[in-house]
Amino acid sequence: MQNTNNKNKLRWSLVLILLAFFDGLFAQPFYGIQWQSPAAMLELAESYRYVKVIMVIIGFILFFQVRKHVTQLLPTRWQQQAAKVAIYIGFITQITVLPYIIVMNLLFGAPPMTTFEHRVGDNTFYVQNVAATKNSKAYHYVYFKCTKTFGFYSLSLIDRYDWLGKVYPAIDNNILTINNDTPRYISEPRVFTDIKASCD
Repeated sequence: MQNTNNKNKLRWSLVLILLAFFDGLFAQPFYGIQWQSPAAMLELAESYRYVKVIMVIIGFILFFQVRKHVTQLLPTRWQQQAAKVAIYIGFITQITVLPYIIVMNLLFGAPPMTTFEHRVGDNTFYVQNVAATKNSKAYHYVYFKCTKTFGFYSLSLIDRYDWLGKVYPAIDNNILTINNDTPRYISEPRVFTDIKASCD
């Protein structure tokens, strides 16, 4: 009975810590899930960050309770070492990074949004602004939102454009253009139905 209880504690320790750890490996927030909108997922990820702190603390407490029994709970030495390494790395990285991000956001505010939603009729577009670096210029990535069931979606890349400031998509007679008023700019026209077909 005690052995079964210890095994469950070790399993939950691994689950809680590794779930929190793997979320940080995705480029998109909240395990890369796309639901409702990028803004909604970012807001969910901000709240989930607090949950992850609790997850890793509980996970490490569970591991601490059974740490002396790992050799009895796992049959081979490599499994024992792998479990310990996974738990320690997951815990240390998360318990240092997550509180730091939370404190910085509380003191200075969350990083500004870089992806902006534009609605044209029943169609939704997203413009992602990418800042310039030492090795690259600033760009806009423009995506079309492909809606799916239960509120899920995917983003279909339309194109990448050099930095133009504030841009917006426009549709006229089934022709899509990416525009900017100051300075005046209109992108190469694209057939909108071809873009919608990329969602299929």
